[in-house]
Amino acid sequence: MAQIGLTVELEMFDWPTFLERMRTGRLQMFFSGWIADYPDAENFLQVYYSKNSPWPNSTQYNNPEFDAVYERISVMPDSPERTALYHQAQWLVVNDLPAAYVYHRISYLLHHEWVENIVPNSYRPDTNGMGMTKFFKVDSEKRERYKKRFR
Repeated sequence: MAQIGLTVELEMFDWPTFLERMRTGRLQMFFSGWIADYPDAENFLQVYYSKNSPWPNSTQYNNPEFDAVYERISVMPDSPERTALYHQAQWLVVNDLPAAYVYHRISYLLHHEWVENIVPNSYRPDTNGMGMTKFFKVDSEKRERYKKRFR
């Protein structure tokens, strides 16, 4: 950072102190993350709604124009108009840039051919295989053939 003229002093906190300082706006910069709970863009935009400060709006972002668009979206049914408003809200956040987006997690789900009807939870990829993967079934005959083949 010194190469670009910034002096950075790192402070380490235990988890409760970090959360308290983040939620009270006493951190200049911090690393955090967000995983969607349900399949709707609103899940990601709620973290910038000013009335959701200090949590989940831990950046304490406040833009009245964004808030007005978000409030319209939050009561609308799924529609092309709602999608257009999502794009508008997203543009406002990206233009203001209250956070630096470092990465977006990608996950893979590997399974045997004898495990069928897998419907992974794409919004919570970290929970696949831990009771959250829904509706899978095991084809016992294929599994037995596989076991005989590879023993």
